[in-house]
Amino acid sequence: MKIVKLISTHRLDPEKGRDLIVSRLHTVLSAGSEADYNIQYDICGDGSMRPQIEELVKLYPDHISYYGYLPLSKIFKNSLDYDFVLMPSKFLETFGLSALDFAQFGIPTIGYKKGWVAPFILDSLDIQKFEGNTEQEQFDTALHTILSADSFPTADQKYIKDKYGATQWVKKFDKLTEKN
Repeated sequence: MKIVKLISTHRLDPEKGRDLIVSRLHTVLSAGSEADYNIQYDICGDGSMRPQIEELVKLYPDHISYYGYLPLSKIFKNSLDYDFVLMPSKFLETFGLSALDFAQFGIPTIGYKKGWVAPFILDSLDIQKFEGNTEQEQFDTALHTILSADSFPTADQKYIKDKYGATQWVKKFDKLTEKN
């Protein structure tokens, strides 16, 4: 059975899709050996769903770890070990920085390809493209299909660096500050 390592680093609130994640993981982990994969899920952040997250950790301590809020520098010490970032935000992401931060390491994001996060979500990981009558059904189908695959995609690190790297930000800043 393959081990799939997941991480989420955003706020623990329903609008960030944490309710979708909690429901799906409870279903998969309570099924035990019926799944084709073994989930290892690291959760960072804080918010209104913290009690539900802590309960999930108590139920499945061998599969889920909760770290509370951590600075990115501590998270990235282990980031190369992850297969996916889970970011099923239900609302438009204004920046998508979590997806961008992890894409720099080649770690793709499973989420809704909309708003500013769209450039960082591969078409094959776009939850909207999966069947389901509700957000929960779409997320469940997406996660099961993606995690059951024989191989996993990686984020295009060169594209991210060329389009969103520090050099590009400096060029954009210089352009903004040029004297006319």
